[in-house]
Amino acid sequence: MKSFRNIMGDSQNLDKRIQKIKQNVINDPDVKHFLEKNRSHITNEMIDEDLNVLQEYKDQQKVYDGHRYDDCPNVVKG
Repeated sequence: MKSFRNIMGDSQNLDKRIQKIKQNVINDPDVKHFLEKNRSHITNEMIDEDLNVLQEYKDQQKVYDGHRYDDCPNVVKG
């Protein structure tokens, strides 16, 4: 069985991938608006700990944009 490190790659690459995802998420217009609106209540540590929640929020915002099924921007079409 492969170790987690073998599956995910070395920690430096993993850190780079996480930072890339984080930048993508926090630069999303909807997420950016939320973070700016709640700036006084949100710390960088909170963003790091709950990055997956912000990613899900970002992805779910695309569900209601009136797109056609063929043009769905989500990983799982719908």
